[in-house]
Amino acid sequence: MNGANIFASIVIGFCGGSLIKAVTGPVIEIPNFTEEKPPSHRLVFVEKEIDGEIKYVLTRVEDGSTPYTEPLEQVKSSGKMSPINGIIQEDWDALLEAIRIVESNNNPDAVGDSGNAIGVYQIWEDYHTDACMAGNITGEYLDCYDPLYAEDVFVEYMKRYAIESRLGVVTCEKVARMHHGGPNGWKWKSTEKYWAKVEPIFERLRRQ
Repeated sequence: MNGANIFASIVIGFCGGSLIKAVTGPVIEIPNFTEEKPPSHRLVFVEKEIDGEIKYVLTRVEDGSTPYTEPLEQVKSSGKMSPINGIIQEDWDALLEAIRIVESNNNPDAVGDSGNAIGVYQIWEDYHTDACMAGNITGEYLDCYDPLYAEDVFVEYMKRYAIESRLGVVTCEKVARMHHGGPNGWKWKSTEKYWAKVEPIFERLRRQ
């Protein structure tokens, strides 16, 4: 091929390529729909009562490739919080009933610990004093024979001691162990046996 032919081939090739591009437009990459894409993430919210209003709070981020299963407490939860921050109302109700069963079998006239503990929650006098100092309740120690009053005492006692600044994460186990062993009972080994009695009843009740 002589020089003129080579030059002509180059010109034709260049012009041909330009013409094709002008006709077809820019190259478009066709996505591969068979290619597996990474799973999207899933945001999981739960209802929580904040300042008297029910709001949705982000609790965790899940990998979208895993099936979504709600924890039991979220399935059952009404979204209401108990008087103790960190514990939902359904768990709180189950915990109190379990403690009453273990302490007195729900007998409001029960007396134990050589006469030092009374009522459904088997409350001691110094426990009652602590609750009255911390909360908005008055009354006499013997009023703890009244189950409703005794529950108020229980609640005010826990409002004083079952708080994040003392416990870190507030749990039903820690509350139960403090009820049995005092403000620091949640970290004493001696209260583990008490929780071992309360826990199976608590778990059964919260699943009903």
